[in-house]
Amino acid sequence: MSRFTRCAAVARTAAAAATVTAMTLLVAPAPAGATTTITSERVTGISSTAFSVVVNSVGSGWHYRLFASTTKSNVYYANLSKATHSALSSTTSTRLDGLRYTTAVYWYRVQAISGTSTRTGPIQSVGLRPTNPTGVKMVTASGRLPYVTWSGVAATGAMIEQANDSAFTSGVLTYAINGNGRRYTPYLVSKAHLYYFRVRANNNGTLSGWSAGTSVLVLTSRQSATVMTYNVLTNAADGSTEGGNTVAPWTTSRRNAVAALIKQAAPDLVSIQEASGFVGSPAGFGGTRMVDDLVRALGGMYGLARTETPPTEHNYLRTGDYLLYKTSTYAPVGTGGFFTVGSYNGATKYAPYQIMRSVASGAQVLFVGTHTSDGGSSADTARADETQSMLSQSNSYNANNGNLPVIYAGDFNSHPAVGHVDGPGNVMAAAGIPDALDVAQARTNAKYNSANQYMNPPPATADNIDHIYVPAGIGVYSWTLVIHLVNGRFSGVIPSDHNALMTHVALPY
Repeated sequence: MSRFTRCAAVARTAAAAATVTAMTLLVAPAPAGATTTITSERVTGISSTAFSVVVNSVGSGWHYRLFASTTKSNVYYANLSKATHSALSSTTSTRLDGLRYTTAVYWYRVQAISGTSTRTGPIQSVGLRPTNPTGVKMVTASGRLPYVTWSGVAATGAMIEQANDSAFTSGVLTYAINGNGRRYTPYLVSKAHLYYFRVRANNNGTLSGWSAGTSVLVLTSRQSATVMTYNVLTNAADGSTEGGNTVAPWTTSRRNAVAALIKQAAPDLVSIQEASGFVGSPAGFGGTRMVDDLVRALGGMYGLARTETPPTEHNYLRTGDYLLYKTSTYAPVGTGGFFTVGSYNGATKYAPYQIMRSVASGAQVLFVGTHTSDGGSSADTARADETQSMLSQSNSYNANNGNLPVIYAGDFNSHPAVGHVDGPGNVMAAAGIPDALDVAQARTNAKYNSANQYMNPPPATADNIDHIYVPAGIGVYSWTLVIHLVNGRFSGVIPSDHNALMTHVALPY
């Protein structure tokens, strides 16, 4: 069960629909004691190693100096001696050269000086300009949507432009992504059409120029699908105290709340965690697992993939992780199973898998769930190893079963944070598999944490330990944290100590 907290939040930029502009930088207030009579600051001439700031004149006889640092506290009023600074300028334009290119923002402020008098502006921030992406090309593979790849310096995001002509004047669409990934799958494409693409890097809101263009003839169709991951909280926690609240009983309240949330969101595929506890009697052979109880509460709307031997059969095994499918839209192909991906503190970890087929189009996808080890930062290495094992085994299985598109969804118990190694995220990034949150073009409720820790109101620092990872070749429309609040609070029973995550994807076929 996931009950640990992380020490830092991940700032995510919300993108809108298909056309997204560059992110806006946050402006921090000047600390107490600073005089902020410097006004109308304008950043100009940003390069990969320098930038200039122009301000309004304070008056005759004043000189100006620009201070900057990637450590925000170094530009606090009392700490300016720790920051890098420009030469003293007799004009209102100051320039700081010789900076190190980095994906960290440079915090800066301007100070006006006249004898022993000073006027110090507010703290602001800027990203250095990345160089233009190079090596841009389209990758086409059987059973995948075409995707664009590129090379270049590290950045905090990218913009990808799509057009119907090489001059980028017709049918122009712009996608935006977060993170340092170097590939993207445009989803607003149609089979048998020729499209042109180019890329520009985004470093904390400062954009590079556009790359050279490339083109592709689309050879695949796309099928819309929605995928959810939901840790429903083991019934072993019923009656315990978490987040200052008593965990409600599964059978009398939480089960119906979880079922109502799933039915309202109506995802096509659902990865479920912590659902192996026995409900009622017997608690053993012939017994009912939480997941069986949930499927019954869903009233026939969802089926349960057979990924383990159930308790109704001898030699049963409970992994705790399960895969559901909406029976009206998807069906399992054959029998699934599970990968044994590791062990931590005596607990064996699993990753269930099942090939799913769209009833409407026949599009197939290998759906893989997981629940990596809990244990805070002490389990960072274990989570990385479990994720790598899941990837390796799913790749081997998939190579022998049609080389299908794959979606990984589950409670990875990890997110990027200061002083914390995001093992699963690093493994996925090394494999070129982005988090759906980073490549989605619309995000809903992104400020809330995926683990609500059974707190009311739920924490809203954008820390997500639940993830849906979508490899290149599958498009991502949107990302949604599914949470029902009234005035920022849960009303009635809190279904779980996690919130459900859902992403809308474009599957190729």
